[in-house]
Amino acid sequence: MGSLFLLFFFAVLGSSTCQQAEGLTLFTLEKVTLSIEPDGAVGRDASPTLRCRPLVKSSPGTSLVRRYVVFKDNVELHRWNSSRADDLLWRIPNARVSDGGKYMCHVSIQDKTAVSNTERLKVTGLSQPVLLVLRNTAPVQEGERVPVSCRAPGETGTFIFYFYDQGEEIHEVQSTSNQVEVELLFSNPGVRDMQCAYMVLMVPDSVKSNHSQAESVRVQEFDLLPVLSVLPDPAKTKIFEGDRINVSCEYRRAIDPLVRVALSNGNQLLDVTQTQAKVSHGLTVFSNHSGEFECSVVKVNVVKKTNSTVKVLEIISTPTLTVNPDVFENDTFHVRCQSDILAPERVDSADVKYQIHRNEGHTSYNDRVFGDLVRTTGSRTYTCTVTAGNIVKHSPALVVQIKALASEPQIWALGRVVVGRPFQVSCHSDRGSLPITHTLLRNRVPVGTVTVTRPGQQALFNLTIQRAGEIQDYGCSSRNSRQAVVGKRLNISVVVPLSDPGLSVLPALSDILEGVDLILICSAEGSPPITFRWYRDDAAKSLHSSTSATVTASHVIHGVDKRASGAYYCEAVNYANVSVRSQKVIVEVKTATWKKVLIVASCLLTVAVVVLLCVLRFRAKRVRVDGAGTSVWSERSAHPGSDEESSAVSSEPDVEYTEVVHPRPMDPARVPLRKGTDTVYSELQNSPTGLGDLDPHDYGSVEYASLNTEQPELNHDQPQLNHHDLPVPVD
Repeated sequence: MGSLFLLFFFAVLGSSTCQQAEGLTLFTLEKVTLSIEPDGAVGRDASPTLRCRPLVKSSPGTSLVRRYVVFKDNVELHRWNSSRADDLLWRIPNARVSDGGKYMCHVSIQDKTAVSNTERLKVTGLSQPVLLVLRNTAPVQEGERVPVSCRAPGETGTFIFYFYDQGEEIHEVQSTSNQVEVELLFSNPGVRDMQCAYMVLMVPDSVKSNHSQAESVRVQEFDLLPVLSVLPDPAKTKIFEGDRINVSCEYRRAIDPLVRVALSNGNQLLDVTQTQAKVSHGLTVFSNHSGEFECSVVKVNVVKKTNSTVKVLEIISTPTLTVNPDVFENDTFHVRCQSDILAPERVDSADVKYQIHRNEGHTSYNDRVFGDLVRTTGSRTYTCTVTAGNIVKHSPALVVQIKALASEPQIWALGRVVVGRPFQVSCHSDRGSLPITHTLLRNRVPVGTVTVTRPGQQALFNLTIQRAGEIQDYGCSSRNSRQAVVGKRLNISVVVPLSDPGLSVLPALSDILEGVDLILICSAEGSPPITFRWYRDDAAKSLHSSTSATVTASHVIHGVDKRASGAYYCEAVNYANVSVRSQKVIVEVKTATWKKVLIVASCLLTVAVVVLLCVLRFRAKRVRVDGAGTSVWSERSAHPGSDEESSAVSSEPDVEYTEVVHPRPMDPARVPLRKGTDTVYSELQNSPTGLGDLDPHDYGSVEYASLNTEQPELNHDQPQLNHHDLPVPVD
């Protein structure tokens, strides 16, 4: 294992040596830092220096070539390669405003590149511009173009030059040179003060210079003046529509082929010439000719104008059409044409003719009033023409919209209606032209009005009713014409909140026995459907719930027992969302009849047994008391077959048995008594001779053992007794 490791070590060492031999250098290029010296803004003509410092780590004796690239506003400015470890110092001599911006430095060594931070350089101060008017002769003629130059001494970059006439900017031009030359038009006579300025374009903020010194330019006025004449003269004569006039325009100098003469009325060009010094135009004037007639003389870039106002008086006014304000389907309406006579001295009313024209059907009516009938909605267009001599005037087109009558309104409620709570109703007509006025009626009496003026608008009314039947008192009427339309009354379901909840049970409370079905019936006054829930007082959850379409519902508890006893109640709720609760009913489940019979029978049986035992005990006590001195053997003959003695014994009273205590211990040889199982009886019989007063010492008590079911066991151990084995009475 150790030998393999040494072999690998020497192999790697040899490989490294080979790589160095092949010229592979080891270094790291961690970062590049850019700084501007001095820091902050510098003035014009300063020489700031950019320092680009790369952080390079390499093995001793390693020679690395550094490639530097300097950028300004992401545009490459300078490249430099160096094998020295010194920083790159790049100086900006005689800085100008255009040298300002964002600088950045890239450094590359072999296949590694690092980018520096960004530093902003700001240079302040611009030189004053210089304006020159490049003309050797003076003065400048009005309308003449003159070359003018503007220079930004010593500035670099991209410029916009501005030229000013009397402080007002008249021209601008962009250039990458610090000097431009343009031709400016001098169109205003007099002495003009000319100036210029420039702006250095930079990102993000450009810098503008001050204005140059003013240069004065004298502009001589153009001497060709236009002359306008109108005949007849409107200042002296009234001009009516239909009259003819003559208008002329001229300049009073020799014909100049560079001069153009033009005559116009408003926006209409009447005549123009460039070969003559004068133009004339005759025309029949109408009301639209009222206004200014203009005469203009144009030479190159100079325009001279003069004008004269001509007022043309109307003989008749422009006709107008009128119609009823509202025209509805199936209406007969009238279209009227109206034109006033304004110059009765020029025209008689009998000479004025009217004609009304309907575009639909191309129908004309020679009258001032036209009656028309419409059957359906839509529109109709009418025009009117009035003629008076050679004067013809047309009215503007009149478009008559045929409106649709409001249809029978519908009324409905928004949301569920609950007695005693506010709600809204809406009135709406499916058909009808707006605006439509909707009125809420209660028993035909208006209680509110809403006018719908735009599509989508609703006519809403706020209501509250106190009884369900009140809902049918309300209705709507709608009107958008002369006649209102009344709709049907409101007929919707009304929710009456629940009241008077009650819980009853079947069978009657006194008849609820074990094993019967207990029926809990819940009822309430109000509007169905109603959701009922039954509860037991000692239970957190409901026993049952159901929704009923009537005002009552029941829940059955099958085969109740004693555990079903307790307090019950029910709750009810309908769409009014107000829950009501009944009074509690106490249910007591009683014992079943067969159980009662069984209990009574058991009790009677128990009593009978007790009574029987008592009777037996009482009779036994009597036997003991009445025959205490009589031998029990006198009842029975010791010898069988003595019928007389047996007959005498049987005639005596019944024998009574009683339990007695022995006055002396028994003879062990006698029949033993077993504790807990044997019962000793004494048979006492009254003496047949009436010797009830015998001395108790004459006879002792004669005893015999009455054995229980264990007697066979005793017989197994003892000899069988007979009549002769009984003991002899002793004193």
